Amino acid sequence: MERASRVDTRGRAFAGSQMQVQLYSARHRKRLEAAILTALGRGTEQLQWLAPLEDQRFEEPMDGAFLETLELPQLIPDLAAFWPRSGPRWDGLARLDPSCTVLLVEGKSYPAEMRGSGCQAYSEESRRKIEAALHATKVWLQASAEANWTGPLYQYANRLAHVRFLRERGVDAWLVNLCFTDDDTTTPTSAEEWQFGLNAAKRELGVEHLDGVALDVLLPALSRDAWEAQ
Repeated sequence: MERASRVDTRGRAFAGSQMQVQLYSARHRKRLEAAILTALGRGTEQLQWLAPLEDQRFEEPMDGAFLETLELPQLIPDLAAFWPRSGPRWDGLARLDPSCTVLLVEGKSYPAEMRGSGCQAYSEESRRKIEAALHATKVWLQASAEANWTGPLYQYANRLAHVRFLRERGVDAWLVNLCFTDDDTTTPTSAEEWQFGLNAAKRELGVEHLDGVALDVLLPALSRDAWEAQ
């Protein structure tokens, strides 16, 4: 299905995790922020949600635009050396004040949504660049050398690589997995099923845990009727 067919003329998604991220950020942002801050243990800070934004048709930043959104344009040349073009398209981006911590947000409505067709690099040069970044991230996280990071969990792996990219440049970056429970627009998943799926993904990535690097935040799915709430 083409990306455009999943949204209306205002960029609002019809279903799934894309819709949930949009609804929470546009209509229930305080609830979203409270859940993230509680998971991070930063309840005294302020969370500034940077993307996607309703007045920008919920555009999801990628490549240099993701660094510009985080107000880190000085890192764009480094990103070009680190990762090929057409890198991750971020479901959400946020920053904490006053710490300047940045949050790289991924939304999912069911565990199988974490899985895909693997790395589809468009050239050998791009493939080498990606594999080098993933290998360094595996070492950084002390992950099993045998774990397959270019296979079904490639998306999860490349998001972790971008956390490392920022951390190594002095930015306190975190990956935030927003996991929506009981989303009846797709595959309804309970909190228990989510926990099982998240633990299985980490085992497959060859890591015991991702404490200090990634957060798993579970939120109940909203109805599309929530668009009318003000």
